[in-house]
Amino acid sequence: MKNLKNISLSLYVTSILMGTSLFALELNFTKFQANFTQTITDDNNKSIVYKGEVYAKKPSFNLWQYQYPIQKSVYSDGIKIIMIEPDLEQVLYTNISQNIDFFNIIASATETSKNHFNAHYKDMKFEIIMDENSLQSISYHDNFDNLVLIDFEKQHYNTKIEDSFFTPNIPQDYDIIHQ
Repeated sequence: MKNLKNISLSLYVTSILMGTSLFALELNFTKFQANFTQTITDDNNKSIVYKGEVYAKKPSFNLWQYQYPIQKSVYSDGIKIIMIEPDLEQVLYTNISQNIDFFNIIASATETSKNHFNAHYKDMKFEIIMDENSLQSISYHDNFDNLVLIDFEKQHYNTKIEDSFFTPNIPQDYDIIHQ
């Protein structure tokens, strides 16, 4: 699985993309919560599947809590990404190198067929599937040409989520890595 070696980067890209893109297409919600299944498939058709929960709040707060096959929490505020990996007892801090405005990207998506939308940003194309104003899935090819498909279920919109929920609680004994 040569391209799947870069899964952490795919998770990083996903956290940027998904955390801020859930509110467009003229939908009237500012908070989103759902269970997700993320499938990353390389060019040899080998896949790895992750499961967890996602929480997002406008303008750009998001938290992806991966529960299977590993535990990992990925926080973003639109400026930085913080990945907490309990199995490794480490925290990775990464600044987002470019201003990525996914609200505008998804808002400018065009409907290609009923409930299917496409959006483009730089060299990336996103496919969004809706069902009666409910986000069903988002897919895209990452920088390693892996197909990333994120399916959502048990979606909740506009539930109460305080900003403080998106502040990570980092154990003092974890290694801190800055990239």
